[in-house]
Amino acid sequence: RCPSSGEVLPKGGTSGNDSGLQEDSAARVQVFLPAGCSALVLRALLGRLAADADHEAANDKGFAVSWQPTDLTGALGLVQVASMLQLEELMPELAALVRKVVTTAEDLALLEATCRRLELPAALREVAAEARRDSLEPPGLPDEAQVRGMIASALLTADGKVWRVVQKVIDRREAWPRLASENAAVLLAFATGAHGSIRATPHTGFFWGSRDFLYLVCRYIRGRPDRFDAMVSAMFDSVYSMDPELPAEIIDAVFKELLVHEGLSFQQCEHVIAKLMQREDKLEYLFHEWSGIFPTLPPNARVALSKGLLPAVGRCPHVALDFVLKELEAAPSPPGLPRRRTGLMSAASAAAPLWRFLVRMAR
Repeated sequence: RCPSSGEVLPKGGTSGNDSGLQEDSAARVQVFLPAGCSALVLRALLGRLAADADHEAANDKGFAVSWQPTDLTGALGLVQVASMLQLEELMPELAALVRKVVTTAEDLALLEATCRRLELPAALREVAAEARRDSLEPPGLPDEAQVRGMIASALLTADGKVWRVVQKVIDRREAWPRLASENAAVLLAFATGAHGSIRATPHTGFFWGSRDFLYLVCRYIRGRPDRFDAMVSAMFDSVYSMDPELPAEIIDAVFKELLVHEGLSFQQCEHVIAKLMQREDKLEYLFHEWSGIFPTLPPNARVALSKGLLPAVGRCPHVALDFVLKELEAAPSPPGLPRRRTGLMSAASAAAPLWRFLVRMAR
């Protein structure tokens, strides 16, 4: 057996009932793989074909198979073996896989050199041409490990310029899908405590780096609905309990950088408020610091907040109760049904004739 080959051996053998020995006549298929190519490549391709064997069962049960991005060398190995075996039906998805992993100028150079050296499908040359037309990741941007180190270092300071650098790096990396995905993973890892508490003890004696991190997270998720719920949950479920001072910082960040944003949907605002109201230990801080700005929030945030405050209405100060009453009064009525006025407004209307009579008597 050649070390760089894979074999497919169907079951077969000699029947125990035969009186004589019979040579196993089962067919043997031997596939010679390119030098340095693992037999796992062949097994992966065969597994992919097996997944398509029963389309009806797959469709009925919602079963689906997809290639996950890997390194470029591995993806090219899949394409090369599939081409040798003439698995044309897999070429479109394998070409798409290669395109996903071609992210830098070095990747593009390797792909073009491989296309010149080997007889690969035309789809690969099209991928190379498309990658050359598209914008590749610039070499000057930091990688994932550097971003982690940058945030860990920035958590030790409240220097605004340091956090401007962090924000700029995150924003620049967002332009490339792979780097954007890494950004989300890094920020979520810090928010869930994978790298320890964001309340590291700095040499300055202050803890404001955590505040800036929370502001950064809130700004980050405002325009990323796919990351919103996970990051909000991480802030309230993980960051909240890292340090006694963090709940107040989270509330500040939520009101300063998140709920003031006009672009949030009602569902997003409702999720934030639901998480906020679950923490009853900080309601006093919430009302003391922020109840005055409740009426100035965007419409979706106001509606979600007035609804979320109802279970804690007995603990609300009067300024918050006035806000809730106003929002309830502004709630739309069914079409064709006149708006029902509150008891206070009805009493005022009923007293109007008496007031006019007293004014005339005074004259």
